[in-house]
Amino acid sequence: MIDQSLKRTFLPGAIIFKEGEPGDAAFIIERGEVEISMLREGQPRAVAVLKPGEVFGEMAIIDDGPRSATAVAAESTELLAIPREYVQQKLVTTDPLMKLFMQTILERLRYLEKRSASDSSRAAYTEHQEQVLGRLRFHQDLLHGFEKREFELRFQPIVSLGAGRIAGFEVLIRWRHPQRGLVNPAEFIGATEETGLIVPIGTWVFEQACDQLKAFDRLRAEHHPEDPPLYMSINFSSRQFIDENLVTHMNQFLDTHQVDPGSISIEITESLLMSDPDGASIILDRLKGLGLRIAVDDFGTGYSSLSYLHRFPIDTIKIDRSFVNTMLVNHKSRGIVQVLADLADNLGMDVIAEGIEEPGQLNFLRTLGCRFGQGYYFSQPVTEAEALELISQDGFGTANR
Repeated sequence: MIDQSLKRTFLPGAIIFKEGEPGDAAFIIERGEVEISMLREGQPRAVAVLKPGEVFGEMAIIDDGPRSATAVAAESTELLAIPREYVQQKLVTTDPLMKLFMQTILERLRYLEKRSASDSSRAAYTEHQEQVLGRLRFHQDLLHGFEKREFELRFQPIVSLGAGRIAGFEVLIRWRHPQRGLVNPAEFIGATEETGLIVPIGTWVFEQACDQLKAFDRLRAEHHPEDPPLYMSINFSSRQFIDENLVTHMNQFLDTHQVDPGSISIEITESLLMSDPDGASIILDRLKGLGLRIAVDDFGTGYSSLSYLHRFPIDTIKIDRSFVNTMLVNHKSRGIVQVLADLADNLGMDVIAEGIEEPGQLNFLRTLGCRFGQGYYFSQPVTEAEALELISQDGFGTANR
């Protein structure tokens, strides 16, 4: 049944949207006619008259570009609006290859629309087209890289600050490009989000990390049987977090591969948590129902989450490196670290300090009762072989190194 709130009526001559505006909806004509016009050398030029049953305004809500034309009701017109949010929700779960095809088609359509523009506009568009094509090639490289298994995992130790022993690892992803070598994650993580490729990549990371944890913990039990089992901390993006198949797939994998869910910590950012507190609470409860642990990364970086913290089933908060790096010279950073450490303790949560780089930081965190930390003072992210070597050693010690 059609939601009546999505129906919109326009009188003859009413502007539905203007060229250059951002798109908030696409439309289906239910009654009447719509004239589509485009600016040519500063003057509007009619390019089409659309009739009932036709769709328009879809391009701007799919590729986030501006409206490429102006739409005006040619007579009394009734439209059914399709909100951007509805379309974007569907795009989240679209196969990455299909999404790449859709982006390519849209870019070509926009190019055809611009062909009759002035020479200066054409030159500007040519430059834009090169940028778009470069981005699409990069997206295609990403897809091929995933299919050809060019992605690798790195593991950064999370250390028990009191004993100096490895408590677990944070899993990080790297891309070994055949020509460029290791690509900085800052260059490609955003693109995986944009294309939706982050969902299958995230699934692969989760499965690989769970399997790797078994090998790590077997070695831990062999060399340090007195230590508690290791755990793996895995980052989740907003796209993964809203994937409707997320919890079902994770449950099936954990059950099939006999992975202890209590040894897996799912890391989400504070911004993701606060973008939709109600939705986040539902999904986190489902993840906790599987027995998984929940950690909030980059905690304290500017979002008003303290008042909401009691609502979420969180086991661990990670103090952002920006506070740890400056806490010895900035009393405000020092105060924030103190408050977060106390907060975690009062709520029965673990706290992990990120970005520890020097002995003074380590010593101060110990005085605050911060139990865990990670950073280059202990180790940068390492390969599987290097992680196994670290596990077999006696740990990082409790004294300054």
